[in-house]
Amino acid sequence: FLGQGWRLEGEFPDLPKAVAIISPYTSNIDAWLGFNALLGLGIQITIFGKDSLFRTPLKPVLEWIGVVPVVRDSPQGHTRQIVEIIEKSQQI
Repeated sequence: FLGQGWRLEGEFPDLPKAVAIISPYTSNIDAWLGFNALLGLGIQITIFGKDSLFRTPLKPVLEWIGVVPVVRDSPQGHTRQIVEIIEKSQQI
């Protein structure tokens, strides 16, 4: 990670709930690097992914790493779903 020219600065607040929106990124590798940076800092993260990803063979892997499915074409909207998940969670 650090060999890629990235460096970590500052501190993350010690909060039970926080949201970071990472968008847009120029390639899928950007999201992967950000994910690894957070893990390297020991920060527990929750990732939201479109529900269509939760099919075989990806479903068991996504569930194992803690990806939460979101139905993007839901009548209530995917933003509302995410808000409800955050409100119900003790830590996210």
